[in-house]
Amino acid sequence: MLDFSAAPARGACARLDAESYEDQKTAEFIRDNFLPVKAHIKEHPAWFHRFDAVWTPTVLLLDAAGKERARLEGYLSTNDFMAALKNGLGRIAFVQKKYADAERWYGDVVAQYGDSHFAPEAMYWRAVAQYSASHDHTVLGKVAEELRSKYPSSVWASKAIPWLG
Repeated sequence: MLDFSAAPARGACARLDAESYEDQKTAEFIRDNFLPVKAHIKEHPAWFHRFDAVWTPTVLLLDAAGKERARLEGYLSTNDFMAALKNGLGRIAFVQKKYADAERWYGDVVAQYGDSHFAPEAMYWRAVAQYSASHDHTVLGKVAEELRSKYPSSVWASKAIPWLG
């Protein structure tokens, strides 16, 4: 986990630090699931450019090989930040073809952060992980209906339209 920040000088970075990183549950989750690295943009400008970061805060979730798998740009509330981190872990697991792990991470987002901006995406990718493991296409149709019902204006509901009966 690589966090490009301008804190404490900039509002969004300072707020992310104060609200999310200082939250005990969030801090424990990060410590248990990531190797966190914070890079102040003025102290590490080459890193900022190497990873094509264009705004702060930018948090990159990298896999064990150092390949970027998720990018979070701008301020997120603690609730959305945690949902985004779990979605990122789901993405890492999915890319590694660890579909059961991906399904679990995405399921956590849906169950614990159903009101977050990341829940529809997690619902979509949870179904894709289920399908990838089972090749049971009925999973996709069910989630398309669920997305249309719970998150009708979400881009993820639109992306699932081809899965409808």
